[in-house]
Amino acid sequence: MSIWTKEEFKTFITHVNKSAIKLAFDILFYTGMRSGELLVLTPEDILPEKEIKRKAEAAGLPVIRGHDLLHSHASLLIEMGFDILEVSERLGQESVETTWDTYSHLYPDKDQNLAGQLNRLQRRR
Repeated sequence: MSIWTKEEFKTFITHVNKSAIKLAFDILFYTGMRSGELLVLTPEDILPEKEIKRKAEAAGLPVIRGHDLLHSHASLLIEMGFDILEVSERLGQESVETTWDTYSHLYPDKDQNLAGQLNRLQRRR
């Protein structure tokens, strides 16, 4: 039997680029689930839509789909200041254009930010 420590697993997982594969490895490592058990999971097992609906209504929030949590995550990353390439890579999308087409409206002040930074740079000279 061979094992990885928590630190070794953290090192390993940094080399996994696809978010779905990373999730699978996280589930296996942190739950002790067997590979065969993981393979029979359905999205409903992991993220039950009915539970989202019930909890959202109880919290007085709009009801969203499980997939909308991905969009919520992307929106959070953008709000935190990550650029579109970083967001695209995090979401595991094949092209940054897809990410831009979906989320560009969340960068409404990009021209003002760019101009502001250039102005600050010029004042420093």
